[in-house]
Amino acid sequence: MQALRRLFLQHWFGGVFVLLGAIWLVTTIAWLFGAQSISFGNRYGPRPTIDFMREHDRTVVGLGEGVGLELDEAGPVLHGSIVKLESGLPVLCWICGYHDTAGGIGMVDYRRGDWFYREPRDESGSYEARQGRAESRDFILTLAYNRATGERVRVDVDATFDEQQQALAQRGLAVDEASRLALATIGDLPTVSMMREGCAIVQAAFVAAALLWLVCGGTAALIGWAIRRRRRAPES
Repeated sequence: MQALRRLFLQHWFGGVFVLLGAIWLVTTIAWLFGAQSISFGNRYGPRPTIDFMREHDRTVVGLGEGVGLELDEAGPVLHGSIVKLESGLPVLCWICGYHDTAGGIGMVDYRRGDWFYREPRDESGSYEARQGRAESRDFILTLAYNRATGERVRVDVDATFDEQQQALAQRGLAVDEASRLALATIGDLPTVSMMREGCAIVQAAFVAAALLWLVCGGTAALIGWAIRRRRRAPES
C-alpha cells in the first residue's frame, strides 16, 4: 500500500485519471448487469451511492423503421405511446442504448393486426387539444395508427364519441378485451435498444469529471512544472 501511495503521489495527475477510470469501469459493469444502484465504501462517512434511476426506464418495442411503441406499464394490461425513434447520442449510445425518442405519434391501448388505437373519448374541453403546439394536438387527437402503412387517423377536436367510434369501425376496429394491449398481443414485436436516462446521466458525469480534472489538474501540473523548471534554472 505504501508503494502504491508513493507511486500515486509521484504521478498524481495521471493517477486521478486511473482512479476515475476504475470507478467508471466498475459502475458501468454494474449497470450492464442490471444493478439498481452501486455504493462505494467510505470509512469517514456515509457510503457514496450512484443511483441508475431504473424506475424511469421504459420498454420500447419496434413497429417499423423509426417508429416504436413505448410501454408505460409492465403488467398484464398495458398502455403505451407510439413514438418516433432516432439514433442515440454518439459514444453514449454504445453503452446506454442505440435509440432515443424523437416525439410522439399517439397514445394507444388496443391492437388489432397492424392497427394500434385508443378508445373514443371527449377532447372538446382539453386545453392541450385546442391551444397546444401542433405536435401536441396531433398526439392527443390521434385515434389510430397503422404500423404497416404509416396511416395515422386523427379526429377533430370537436369530434363526438360516436364519430370517433365510427372512424374506428370503418377500419374494422373495436374496443374490446380481446384487442387490449397485453404481453401476449405484442409478443411478436422486437424489443428496441433504447437510451436509458440513468445510464446517460452517469456516463455524462464521468466525462464531465474527467474534463474538469483535465482543466484543473492540468493547470496545477503545468504550474508545478513551471516552478520546478524555474528553480532548476542557473542563476544569471
